[in-house]
Parts: sequence; structure tokens; C-alpha cells
Amino acid sequence: MANNVIPTMLKQRYYANQLLNVEDFNRERDFHIAGRELLSRFFVQNGILQGLDVSQGSQNNILISPGAAIDERGSLILLTDRAQLAGNMVLAQSGSVSIDLSEAAYANKIWLLVIQSHDAQVADHALQSCPILTLLDTSSATPDSTQIPLSQITVTSTGTAPDIITITIRLDESVRQASSLQAGRMPELSASQIPALDASKMTSGVLDAARIPVLDVNKMTAGALDVNRIPALDASKIASGVLDAACIPALDANKIASGLLDAAQVPTLDASKIATGTLDIGRLPSIPASQITDLPTSELITYWAANAAIYSNGGAFAASPLAAGERACVIGLLKIVSDQGSTYFSMGMGFPSTVVSFASDQMSKSAMSFHVYSDRTRYNLSLEGGEAGETATSVQFVGLDASLCFSLLIPESELPEECQGKIWSLVTFGMQKVSAAESVSPVGITDIIRNIRDAISPFSYIAHAFPSNVGALNAGLAQRLKAAGQSAQQAAPVLAGHDPQQTAHSTDAFLKTLTQVFPETTSAPSQVAWSLSAANVPPAQASSAIGAFYLDKITMSDFLRFMAGAYPIPAVTARITELQLAGSKAADAALPIKQSNPQFNALPDQLGVVLRVHFDETSNTPPLMAHALHAAEYTKDEVQSALALLFPTTPNETLVDVVSSEYDTQGGEIRQ
Repeated sequence: MANNVIPTMLKQRYYANQLLNVEDFNRERDFHIAGRELLSRFFVQNGILQGLDVSQGSQNNILISPGAAIDERGSLILLTDRAQLAGNMVLAQSGSVSIDLSEAAYANKIWLLVIQSHDAQVADHALQSCPILTLLDTSSATPDSTQIPLSQITVTSTGTAPDIITITIRLDESVRQASSLQAGRMPELSASQIPALDASKMTSGVLDAARIPVLDVNKMTAGALDVNRIPALDASKIASGVLDAACIPALDANKIASGLLDAAQVPTLDASKIATGTLDIGRLPSIPASQITDLPTSELITYWAANAAIYSNGGAFAASPLAAGERACVIGLLKIVSDQGSTYFSMGMGFPSTVVSFASDQMSKSAMSFHVYSDRTRYNLSLEGGEAGETATSVQFVGLDASLCFSLLIPESELPEECQGKIWSLVTFGMQKVSAAESVSPVGITDIIRNIRDAISPFSYIAHAFPSNVGALNAGLAQRLKAAGQSAQQAAPVLAGHDPQQTAHSTDAFLKTLTQVFPETTSAPSQVAWSLSAANVPPAQASSAIGAFYLDKITMSDFLRFMAGAYPIPAVTARITELQLAGSKAADAALPIKQSNPQFNALPDQLGVVLRVHFDETSNTPPLMAHALHAAEYTKDEVQSALALLFPTTPNETLVDVVSSEYDTQGGEIRQ
């Protein structure tokens, strides 16, 4: 039961020339937290908001996925990448927090896994959510108001030491409670107040067809109707809008008993949505074959629409295609403001992927021009028809959802989270300048929309694009490079070259891709740093990503050691440049580089990383590297150890032979 006691909340009072201290800031913070928690207690039932799923891991452990919950106090509980268990911090592995139940103390008992809010200090000035996970013995303990049950766990152990002990884990999720609005806060609804519903809300009975009004399909926004809830309908009951294919269950064709479907109301469907029966041919309108989707496609994403009508809807720009592909772009009115104070409008098409080709017969044949920007931030007002030397200061859609109405000139990494991933490429058409009403020939928004409509409406288009998400793009390419026999260090510059700016801005995701696809050549921190250096990731981004990836796993001295070769100090960098300009080979460069940083005296592997990054052509085989490190006056054992890190996929016996040959022949002929 929620605690509805009204607490006393002190609010910070500010006045001129006030010297603020920590207590003042804490009071302000606590006031906002208390207000938020009070509102939550009055309106929200405590429980799980999202995720926090408990599943069986290996034989002896369980996994808890990231998620959120709210407790009886109204406090938010967030599980992301870490948690506390029995006073120890547990970091998530592969996206989940793991609990090992193999200890004898857990055996043959029933436990209740609960979670409660807690913050852990991650820096002198910052706290991060690190909720406490607790296993309560159900025979002697119950959760308090701050704890949310996630699962009841029965641990059964058979066998005794020293024999094999088998542990069986059984999960019971009936103890979980989803958070919801408190029933007393939900008013009685009249039919006119019913919002767009998830179809799963209808769980029993069969609707009387006569009770169903003429509906706009936009009333159904999620879920799939239970086929047993749908009566035999006249197709005319669907009067406007386009059905969301995901909301249509597998139907018996006999459910459509009369009338003729309007082709504009039929979405692109997977044929599996018609599960039984045979459609009456009289129910089918004339539909383009392109309305049947899920045909094999290439790795490129295809966007298309046929006969898209352009019109003014309440002064806003609107486009409605007769038929369209499964993937959609944003079509709307673009407002452009220039550095000279002028305002322009044009039709804009925003794509959530990087467009590599675009075609439209109507646009190509029109007297108005159109332009394709694979990168929306490279919008060019002069190219569009602006005055000489005039540049755009703002380009944005108007009249659309707020998450789409941002300045298209802002780089993706600087956008608010809710705007990211929405628009990567831009197609513009028919830019026109707004003129004041007192001018001889005033031009307003309605005039501009009409001019665009008269120029191309209805129009069709087809566009091909590849994924703009660098993680998705790199993952597929990385798999192909690995299949071709490349290591992480060889693949990294290729992957970064496909999108260098995104690689730098998303180094965490880039590092994750490398370690997941190339585990054999990224098992050591030195190899990870080497990979990022080979990809020309800047030192600051590389340090941040590596620090987060190995959080609490390495010391600062370890960090400085394995960064020495991948990101050398300025004195080493200067010597490298000098030797490269002189055309030196790795064997000639090794000793001078070693002498430029005394740290290399004890780190032959880091000198080897320097050679692989900057002199790769003459150090990319074990014999070449052994010869170079020998020339740098390292011992046989030191070279043997370094080669194991620099060539991790080469069998150890081969490396032993290489080093023996190098040192036993006293620098004889080098084997490639």
C-alpha cells in the first residue's frame, strides 16, 4: 500500500549576494526529489516499470537484465550496468548482471530476489545508480517498502563433496508486480474519451458489428487484435487512414464478409497475416503488386512511394501516397532561415538512413530543382537558389512531431537523445522565398505549397540507402573482414574509414564491435588500444572508451603501460615522424624509438605496437618483428613474450622457431 503521508519539504530561498554552499544545493535537490516521489506515490502503484527480467544463465547462475522499477516511496530504481550484491559491486557482462548460486549457503532453499534503490560514487562529483540486489530467505524474511520482488528462486543441490554436486535452479516470476496507475486515479471514460488502444486490451467476447462505428484506423496504434474478437465486418467500416500492419492479427479471410476495401486503407502486409480461408475476389480492390512485401532484398535499404499526393492541411504541408514501401521517410515543409535575414520554404524528405541513390521522374522533369544530401548537415543554400554568398543558419521541418523539428545543420552527436537517429539524409524540392504581404507579389506558405503541388503532385520516388548507425554498419562489415582472415588491428582502420566522424563520436560502440567480433585479437588491453590507434581514434576518446570498458579491472599503472605504444608521448611521436620521412624500415627505426622513451626498455611489446602502427609493412610478420626487436637490443625471452601479444593467432611453437632462428643465426637472412 502506498504511503500517502504528506512530508514537510523545505524549499531553498535565494536572495541577492547570497553565498551558496553544499547544503543549499542539497536542499534544492532534495526538494525536487521529494516532490517527484510524492507525485509518484499518489499516482503510481509500486512495481516494475520495464525490464529487470530474471533468466537462467549457466547451470549455477541467474541473469538480471537492465530495467527500471518504482518503490512504495516513489523512488526510481534503475539497473543499467552495475549493481551491489552482499556489499560487493557486480558489473554487467554481455548486458546482464549475473548472480552465482553455487555456494553451499544457497543450497536447498527458496530465495526471494529483490531490488532496491541505491547510488554509488563514480567520481568526486558524480553518483551513478547502483541498485542493491538482495536474496531473502523466504522462511525468515520478507521484503520491506523499499524493495521490489523480481523472482522467487528455488535452489536444489544434489550430491556431496568431494563427489560431483549438481545444482538445479527454478525461477517463479509470479511474485513480480508491474507498476501501473493507481485505480483510484483513473476516471470513468465515455466512448468519446476512449484513446487509441493497444488491441490486446480486448481479451474476451466478440464485438457486435453493429456496435462498431466508422473508425479512423489511427485509433489502433499497437498490439494485434485477438482474431476471436473480430466479427464479420463490412469493409466500409474502415473509412480513413492506413492500417498499421502490426495491429492486424492472422485472420480467416471469411472475416471480411461484404463491401470493397479502399486500396488506400490497405498497408504493406506480410502474406502470413491471412492464415486461413480464401479471400472473396469481390473484396479485393486493384492493388499494386508492390503492396505485398517481405520479398528478399539486398543489404541496401529501399524506400519508395507511388502517387504521393501533396496538399495543404490546415496551412501545414501534407503528403499521402497511394502505395508505399514498408520503410518510410519524413515528408514535410522545410523552413530555411539565412544569415541575411531571409526566409525560404521547400518540400523536404528526411530519411533515417544514408541515401546513396534517389530517383523521381516527376521531380526530374519539373522546372523546379531538387537536391539530394546524403549528409543533411551539408545543406547548401547557394546550391538551392539563395543569393550569392548567402548561407543557411537554420534548416528544419515545421508542423511535424517535435522530435523531427530540429535544425538539420546540427551534427547527430550534438542532438538531444529523442531526436537522434531520425533524419540522416535529406532531399529538397522547390525552394521558394517568402515575400512580405505589402510587396507587389506577396508569396506565403499556402502559395508555396500550392506551387509545389502543381509542379509534381502526385509524385513517385525510389531511394536506396545503407544503415547510418555506425554500430550496425560496422558489425556486418567486421564479420566479413574477420572471415577474410583479418585481425582487429587490420580491420579497425577499414571500419573507421567508412564513417570516421561517427567512429570518433561513438568510440564505445566501435570498441564493443571490435571485442565482440575479434575476441582472439582483442583479449589484452594492449591489443584493444592498438586497434583504436590503428583506426586513428583520438587519444581522448580512446582513453575514455578504454577506461569505461575496463572499469575496475585495471590499475592506472596498467593503463599507462598499455597505452605507451598505441598513443606514445610527444618525444616518441616526433622521432617516428623523423624516421618515416627518412624512409626507415622497422628494423632501423626500432632502437631510435626505444631510446626516445625509457619506458620502452621494459616494454618490448609496446615498442612492437609502435612498429605495427607506424612501420607495418616492415614489421607485419613474426620474423620481421623479431628482427626489429632484436635490433632494439631486447633479449630472446623478451622478444618471445612480445610476439605472443603482437601475433596472437600464430601458434606458439611457430613463434619459438622464429625467435630461435633470429637469435641463433645472429641476424641472418630475414624470413617473410
